[in-house]
Amino acid sequence: MVFVSFTIAPIYHLSLYPTTQIPFGGGFLLKDVPRWLRDESTLQNFSRHDRDQIKFAQHAFVAEYPDDLDDPDKDLKDKKRTVREAKFETLLLAGLALWLVDPSPASFTAVFHTTPWWPSGKERVGEPVQALRYVDSYSAVRVFPPHEGEFTSLTQAIRAGKFHPILLGIGRKGPVWTATRAVWAAITTPAVDLRYLLFWIALEALFGANDTNEIAYKLAQRITFFASDSSKQARADFRVVKQCYGMRSKIVHGKWEGDPKMAEVLKTTEEMTRKIFLYLLCHPDILAVFQSNKRDEFLEDWVFSRSTDIPTLPALGS
Repeated sequence: MVFVSFTIAPIYHLSLYPTTQIPFGGGFLLKDVPRWLRDESTLQNFSRHDRDQIKFAQHAFVAEYPDDLDDPDKDLKDKKRTVREAKFETLLLAGLALWLVDPSPASFTAVFHTTPWWPSGKERVGEPVQALRYVDSYSAVRVFPPHEGEFTSLTQAIRAGKFHPILLGIGRKGPVWTATRAVWAAITTPAVDLRYLLFWIALEALFGANDTNEIAYKLAQRITFFASDSSKQARADFRVVKQCYGMRSKIVHGKWEGDPKMAEVLKTTEEMTRKIFLYLLCHPDILAVFQSNKRDEFLEDWVFSRSTDIPTLPALGS
């Protein structure tokens, strides 16, 4: 018989149908919080804070696996990451997938890792119970107007589950990974100015030119042609993107406080970032270009085409 360990992340501000099970990547399911985790015999071993984390959530990300948490992660070639560390990163990206499809407050702040334990005191004699091994803390997703009262729907959660494996497949070096990490940091940051800068780190990572001349102009051009639906819309969007970038510069130089446009440009920047990420996740061929050394050339060709239509994709090496 194989005895399994569990990693469980109770999710708040999420209310789906009971018994819902949605597959995510990395072996995780979005499902009801396991009943055994709610048992008093299990909860009595947790702190009051941890008990509350479990009691007030209906659903959780749940993974079960035969590995020990301190074993090397089998999916990582250099074996320098443990199973526990791998689960941590996998859950971060699951939370990001939920936010990308719907910027609601749905998130988790504690992750429980349990392993089999034999009350008899003898290894593998009798039936084991799940004993708490580790509790990892996470930063909650922070939302701003107009999304505070939103709730993720079943359809949106299913969509997030489909995007999650794509996020997991992003290479851990390069601009796309930098952008991914920056967006996660942004949505868990309550300080408006720092949140805004982190979104722009993501956008600059994706659209910044290798040639650093005329950064603001080139960045606005590239974002506009990529995100706009028509040439007419691109003209209007170009001015909006430059305005948003101008706020980024104000923040960096400490001149933003009291600016009445801050809330508006933050909302615009968040929506623009989400639209771009969702587009990349829906178009794996373009995502591959952004992860290649052809990214800069591809974006430059797109701008000079003067069209919002996707140009011919460059050939990528195998």
